[in-house]
Parts: sequence; C-alpha cells; structure tokens
Amino acid sequence: MKHKYMLHILNTLLRLATLSGKMGLSLYMGRYFSLDDIGTYGLVFGSVMILTNVLGFRLDYVVSRELVRTTPIEALVKMRDQTIFYLANYFVGALIMIAVAQSGLVGIGMLPLFFICALTITDNYSNLTYVNMVSLERPLLANALYFIGGGGWCFVAAAIGLIWPEYRHVDTVLTAWLLGYMLFFTATFWAWRKMPWRELRGKPLNWKWIRAGVTNSYLIWLGTLGIMAGSYSDRFVLAHFLGLEAVGIATFYFSFTNAILTLVQTGVLSFVYPRLIVHYREGNQTGFGHEMRHASRHVALFAGVIAIGISIAVPLLGYSLQRPEFVEYAPVLWLMAAGAWIRCSAEALYQGLFARHQDCAIWLGNLLYVVPVIVCSVVLVPMVGLIGVGYSAVISSLFLLLWRKYQLSRPHALLET
Repeated sequence: MKHKYMLHILNTLLRLATLSGKMGLSLYMGRYFSLDDIGTYGLVFGSVMILTNVLGFRLDYVVSRELVRTTPIEALVKMRDQTIFYLANYFVGALIMIAVAQSGLVGIGMLPLFFICALTITDNYSNLTYVNMVSLERPLLANALYFIGGGGWCFVAAAIGLIWPEYRHVDTVLTAWLLGYMLFFTATFWAWRKMPWRELRGKPLNWKWIRAGVTNSYLIWLGTLGIMAGSYSDRFVLAHFLGLEAVGIATFYFSFTNAILTLVQTGVLSFVYPRLIVHYREGNQTGFGHEMRHASRHVALFAGVIAIGISIAVPLLGYSLQRPEFVEYAPVLWLMAAGAWIRCSAEALYQGLFARHQDCAIWLGNLLYVVPVIVCSVVLVPMVGLIGVGYSAVISSLFLLLWRKYQLSRPHALLET
C-alpha cells in the first residue's frame, strides 16, 4: 500500500512538473515575445492539437485496452501493427501538407507548415506511446518520459532565450518542442530495449485486427475531433477577424485557464472514475449516485478556487511583465476562467458516462460541442471583439455540461452483480 501511495505521489509530481514547464514557457513568452509571435505560436499549437487527433482514427483507444495484462510478445506485435498503421497515416498526412504548401491556398509559409506537420506526427505518436506504456502498467516511466516531450523542453527553450536574447522568437520555441519529442522517442526506445524484438520475425501484419479496431473506434475518433476542434478553433476565428495580436492575448490567457482542467483531472478526477466503475459493476446505484454528487461538489469547489486565483493573478502578472494588454483585456480572461470552471463540472459528469459505458452520449456530445464554439465565435467576435471568445467559452461549456447532465439523468440499467 505504501509503495502504491509513493508511486501515485511521484506520478502526480511528474504531471505537475510538466504543467509547470508549460506555465513557465507562457510567462517567458508573455514577457519577451511580441503578441504577433505569441499568436503565431498559438495558431501552430492549435493546429497541432487538432490535426493530431485526425491521424490514426483513435486506434489507440482499442489498442490500449488490449495491452492490459497481455504477454510481452503479444503486446509488441500489437504495437508493431499499430505503428505501421500510424506510419501510413503520417505518410498520407505529410503528402497532404506538401500539397497544401505548394498550392499556396492557406497563406502560411513553408517553415510554419513544416513545424505543424512535424509536430503533429511526433505529438500523435508520443501520445499513443504514453497510453500504451500506461496500459503496460508502467505509469511512472510513462510520466517521466512524458515530462521530456511535454514539459522539459519548455525549460530549455526559456533558458536559451534568457541566456541568448537573439533566440527570443517563436522558431526557437517550436524547434525546442520538436527536439523534446526526439529526445522522448530516444528515451522510450531505450526503455523498451529488453522487449522481445527478435520474436517479431515471422509475425505477419494483422490487417484484419487493424480494420476491426478502426471500426470500433471511429465514433470515439469523431467525438475527439469535435472536442479538440471546439477547444482550439476560436483562435483561428480571432486571427481572421482581429489579427495575430488578438490571438496572442487569447493564447496567453488560455495557457492559464486550460491549467484549471489539467489540475482538476490530476488532483480530483483521476481518483473518481475507478470508484464509479466499481459501483457500476456491482450494481450499487446508491453508491454510484453518492460518488457522482461528491465528485461534482469537489470539482466545483477545487476548480472554482483555482479559477478565482488565476483571474486575480494573471492581470497582476500583466503589470509585472510590463504587458498592459494582459490587464486591459482581463474581462476576457474572467469569462474564459468561468468557461473552464463550467467545463470542469462537465468533465466530472463525463466520468459517470464513461463508467456506465454510455459511449454514444460521450462521442455525440463531444462532436456537437464544436457547433456552439464556432457559431458563437463567428457571430460574437465581429460584433463585440475579443471578449466574444470569452462569451463563447461560457456558452459552449454550458452546452457540454447540460448535455452530459441530461444524458446522465436518463434511466440506465446497472450491470448485474
């Protein structure tokens, strides 16, 4: 028990270290980068986060479950087949990127397109590698490696800019991000060096298994596309109507409000869903309802405290960073923080839907989430300016909360004991 407790503490610390790296990078960019540069980074980051989920059709959703408690050779065969399928996706994706670059239709330079393509591929593969490692019951190693690709490079990028001012620009940050993933892959392959690689010889590629996996996961894939597009599409609307400086302000605010959700998932929700699953499997409806209410209250309180703290701290940071824009547009931050608080409550309800196997409600709600985000952004940003993004965050998060609350309130039989 003590060993498991220590592992949990170490895993949490590693996740917090990753988050700290991202927060530190945001502060560094907020102090030294132009708003245009921050906006460019925000657009590249948003593109990568959306496109990452296009590749692979969420086959990892199926693979991660099948890797649990399997033999090393069976796990290696499945990961080999998964990798080949994803490599085919990456090849097609790269060809599309090249065609887009040569067409000149999107008005993006070759260098940003290169970073988007390279980071999309490396981010996608690092995510599925992390999930696979967790499924193989090596969460501490997974989080240690994730820190390298997810947060460690942020400290390096900031340190380089602080020491050599001539490198204080977005290309340095994107290069450090890409090199962080390269180091992640190097460390991962070293960690897997004792896997039974030689036994792969003669093992045929199982395309039937791949097709079955894609068939089972494509609805989850659609839902993931919806939730990710909804989370990042507003910055592209801002770029179209208001320009890169507005994107830079919103990106700076988002780096803090998004941390609310990360902290809630790490500090509260990671403890909740195993208990909900147990109550569901045992047919304990009373226990399930009690756990959901308890979790919802804790999430609302925890997220609320963090949201209030961020709403106060970030404008003060604007003064200390000598960036009056971050103070002037504080109402946008407050609305985004309110939206993040509502979104956290929706994520608490997601745990209940997940435990009850209401996959249709999950993926459909996630897919529909993109509709209020885009509609509100396109309508409100031209009407009221940058603060329209804040209103959009509140309205779209409220939609997701009400959708999941309705789905969870519907009669749903518990499993037989």
